[in-house]
Amino acid sequence: WIYDCDPCGYHNQGYDPWVSHLTVVHGVPRCDIPSNYPPNYGGHWEGY
Repeated sequence: WIYDCDPCGYHNQGYDPWVSHLTVVHGVPRCDIPSNYPPNYGGHWEGY
């Protein structure tokens, strides 16, 4: 499963590094990530 961040080209296979990327780079509150950025069937994340 690959998590992609389209605007900055970041991608990896781990959930924790992905969460860290969203919180640190994009300033997304950690508690908002599961509800606002669910993975879709392609492995990409909606919202970016």
